[in-house]
Amino acid sequence: MNLEKSKEILRSSEKKCSSVESRVKGEPFAEFKTFPEFTRAILLKKGWDEHKVVAIPSGEAVRDRTYASAVALKRWISDSKRNVQRINIYSMGAHARRTRMLFRMAFKDQIEVGVIAGKDLRFDGKHWWRTSEGVRTILDEMIAYLYARFIFSPAKL
Repeated sequence: MNLEKSKEILRSSEKKCSSVESRVKGEPFAEFKTFPEFTRAILLKKGWDEHKVVAIPSGEAVRDRTYASAVALKRWISDSKRNVQRINIYSMGAHARRTRMLFRMAFKDQIEVGVIAGKDLRFDGKHWWRTSEGVRTILDEMIAYLYARFIFSPAKL
């Protein structure tokens, strides 16, 4: 995803992102060491308070990156000794449902987990089957969701 698409996604979602603190997660990207640092930089350029945006890298996870991100966030909350009762995770389109499931799995009943599904600008989400990008994305996410729901085990990590 390029910088312009990321900015457009954030612009379209900033009304939904009014929580006290925003946390971002992800993988390494371009000139930044991690995707969270990249995302934090975008949010700061958009005027977000630098004290309320924390980049939390999940490490070098090759598999189960979403769950690894959830565990990294859970560890950060615990280490920072914050009294967090609920969180909203920003995730892209079709990935949002699996993100919510895996974050709930990681946090168990300790913290309420919500999700904000950003609009995937690569295809029309209401007519995803009309483009190869839409079909690939939805089928990939469906397979990944089924894997996470029925096969994935956090104990194996």
